[in-house]
Amino acid sequence: MNNTFKPIVYGVLENFYMAIYNRYGQKVYETTDATKGWNGQINGQQQGTNTFVWTARYKFVGQVMKVDKGTVTLVR
Repeated sequence: MNNTFKPIVYGVLENFYMAIYNRYGQKVYETTDATKGWNGQINGQQQGTNTFVWTARYKFVGQVMKVDKGTVTLVR
């Protein structure tokens, strides 16, 4: 079971930021710690099945800043 949504990191991060948005474009989660992930709750309330958009901005030591984005589907 996947209880949290977080990145799998191979290497040493110099900088990291991830945000998750609901379908209305409202930010529901953000972190600068790649070891922490989103548990599917918004303001302490478990969310039902839905699709969310994520964006991540990160930089590994000795490399340039990269940006990735995608969707994650929460299934209860």
